[in-house]
Amino acid sequence: MAVEKRWAPRSKFNRKVEVLDQKASTGSLKADVCYSQDISKGGINLETSHGYKPNSILKLNLQLFEKKPVNVFAKVVWRKENRCGLKFMAFDQKR
Repeated sequence: MAVEKRWAPRSKFNRKVEVLDQKASTGSLKADVCYSQDISKGGINLETSHGYKPNSILKLNLQLFEKKPVNVFAKVVWRKENRCGLKFMAFDQKR
C-alpha cells in the first residue's frame, strides 16, 4: 500500500487552465491549455498532452469559482502519461 503524501484534501475541479512554460532555448513564454482534474490547498492535478518535466516551474492562470482568474506559480512534482501533479509555490499578486 502506497503512503499518502498529501497534507490537504483534494476536491474535484474540472476547469480549463492556461499554463505558461518558459522555453529554455529562447527564454520566451509559451501558453498551453490544459484541464484540471482536482485541486487542494497544496496543488493541482492536470490532464495534459505536454511533456512537463518534474521540477519544472510553471505559471498557471486559472479561474477559481466565479471570481476573476488567478495566476499562481507551481512546481511539477510528478508526471505519468497524460497527467501531472503540481505543487503550488506562490501566487502572482500583480493581477
